[in-house]
Amino acid sequence: MNWRDYRLIKKESEDKYFCKFCQCNFNDAEYKITNDKNKCIFHCDKLTWITKDDPKDNDYNLSTEIVYFLNEKKIIFFWNKFKELVEEEINLSEDELYSRFSDFIFPELEESIFRDYSFKSDLVFNKNCSFEGNINFFKTIFNGKVYFDNCKIKGNISFGKSIFKDRFIFNNMKEIKKVCLRFAEFEKKVEFKESACKEIDLENTVFKSLCDFYKSKFTKVNFARTDFEKVSVFSETEFNCDVDFKYTKFLGKTIFRDTVISGKLNLRDTIFDAEANFLDITSIKRKQNEEKQFIDEPTDIKVANRETARVIKNFYDNSNNIIEANRFYKLEMNARLDEFNDMKFSDYRIFEKLVFLVHWISSNHSQNWLLSLFWIINLTYLYSYVLIQDFLLECKTSNTEICTEYYNLIHMIHPAFSNYLLYVSAALTMIAIPSLIMWISEEGKRKTFHSMLVLMLVNSYVLYAYISYDYKLKFFSNTINPFSIMMGNQHLIFLTLFYKVVIAYLTYQLIISIRQNTRRK
Repeated sequence: MNWRDYRLIKKESEDKYFCKFCQCNFNDAEYKITNDKNKCIFHCDKLTWITKDDPKDNDYNLSTEIVYFLNEKKIIFFWNKFKELVEEEINLSEDELYSRFSDFIFPELEESIFRDYSFKSDLVFNKNCSFEGNINFFKTIFNGKVYFDNCKIKGNISFGKSIFKDRFIFNNMKEIKKVCLRFAEFEKKVEFKESACKEIDLENTVFKSLCDFYKSKFTKVNFARTDFEKVSVFSETEFNCDVDFKYTKFLGKTIFRDTVISGKLNLRDTIFDAEANFLDITSIKRKQNEEKQFIDEPTDIKVANRETARVIKNFYDNSNNIIEANRFYKLEMNARLDEFNDMKFSDYRIFEKLVFLVHWISSNHSQNWLLSLFWIINLTYLYSYVLIQDFLLECKTSNTEICTEYYNLIHMIHPAFSNYLLYVSAALTMIAIPSLIMWISEEGKRKTFHSMLVLMLVNSYVLYAYISYDYKLKFFSNTINPFSIMMGNQHLIFLTLFYKVVIAYLTYQLIISIRQNTRRK
């Protein structure tokens, strides 16, 4: 006997009306609530249970806001009937269990109705269920499985201080305003997959088994003092907000693979007791091909403090993932630089800040070899031009073979070619301006920065060749030659010493930057 047959024979003498949805009879008392002969209390329209008091239509309402009143009598009647239904000792098949609450329309649920209540059977709310208001379970014990799958919930849903003895499934739930699980305890597996929730509150919540948030989306989260005792999964989860795992304990393996965090991540007060996987964590959602494989590189996330970057870097170091560890080493250095920015100018560590600043400008904390090469080439262009000017001054007082050769070179270059170089430089500069504007945006930085460096290097060569006539880079090559200390018989002056020291430092940064992503421990 299924549950519908059970309801058909129950109090048959009193039942006069028939529900076309659940194929069950209902009596006069229920009809007075539904006002519909073809729909029982579970399937009738609940919008009529709400009274709207608009100040424009009510002269006695002195308020300026519209007030909504719920018909508490009807709501209490509904939930009492729901209690009777779930308390019926009936053996249900899996299909019957899944369709048990099919097409149910649930009204507002106050926390007092199921306070200290214990559900013995499984509760399955499928895609045909609709919740018209807030749903509040408080100090409720769920002994069976609880399933929410693709339901419509127009209000908030709360399970404050509730205990779940079996699995809790909350999958494919869209446009949920708020889910509150404060002080709740989950003894078995929890699934919160592919759901979209504006806010979730997990303060002081305990997950004693696997907890999976795969591909869910959140706009606001609270993980304060949450305990994950077993495996916790945040793969491809999207956090469009700041995420602070304040005093959160991850006692089992934690997986943040391909997680998207658009706000700041804070792990400063987080406890990790086991392995954690932060592979390809990113701040911007990446595109996927037809095979659901990511085709874009992950972008750097924002870290709330230096400790967060250090924690993630440490996990990568322990797994010998040097390339990813270097990503978070850079973020750690940037966070340290932000700490220096908050210091007073009189602080003795201001010189340490200067070192960090130079380290950042020269190579982005040893992460960008092209940036180091850019500075080496451009500083050498500048220094070579200074040497050429000194050389020309010396040539005015002497008539050596080298001077004659250089003057012949100048006269060999046609003025039209010289003007052509100037036009090319102007064109490259005009191209660089929109690239610079794109680079200002966070999304465009990574895509345009390297192309800008290459473009500026070409532009630097054109300008250098135009003003120095050293288009064959003869002076340039002799100046940058690492095997020479000085060019010719030139005396060592302070400018030369400064140039050699700077180039030595930049060359070191170039080597380190190349080695960072290719070395092995």
